[in-house]
Amino acid sequence: MSDELKGIRTRFRAYTMPSAGSCFSYATDKEFVLIEARAPQEIRDRIVEEMELFQHETISLLHITSWDQDHCTASELEWILDNLKPRKLEYPGYEADNDNSIKCLGLIENYKNQRHILSSSVVRVTPEYVNSLKSGSGYSYKNIIFHPKKYTEKANDNSIVKFFRSGMFNVLSLGDVESAEIATLL
Repeated sequence: MSDELKGIRTRFRAYTMPSAGSCFSYATDKEFVLIEARAPQEIRDRIVEEMELFQHETISLLHITSWDQDHCTASELEWILDNLKPRKLEYPGYEADNDNSIKCLGLIENYKNQRHILSSSVVRVTPEYVNSLKSGSGYSYKNIIFHPKKYTEKANDNSIVKFFRSGMFNVLSLGDVESAEIATLL
């Protein structure tokens, strides 16, 4: 019996949005990650088709990088929670400071409480949380959260930065990070 490496079927999709904003998926046979809580009516069928292609009935992870409306829109988040039923959520740890972001945070809390999801499956990504994580090393195929290590005055630089590397290729999700200092860290 040979010890050959086997490929992992992997797809990354950037969905064409009808307005400002972004939505991506990163899929393998074991997981389906939706990056950003955006799902306008025009792309919902595309997301579901991607899930069906990998035989996923729910999404493994909803990863929200920022509270800005082009990353998380309350009405679209509500559809995602009701229809795609994420098993895990990661959301920004900085304060929700406008009507949309406050509503999004409320939807996440209600989802956690109504679906009886373990607290460890709904993660508020704060600097304390990121700094508590074990450092990524070696050739393991673990996803790594790099940022926020500390909060800054500029909201965009508080976006969650995550390196998805559980498939055959890697994807670095940067949110709206603009800082040269953060780029140097990465």
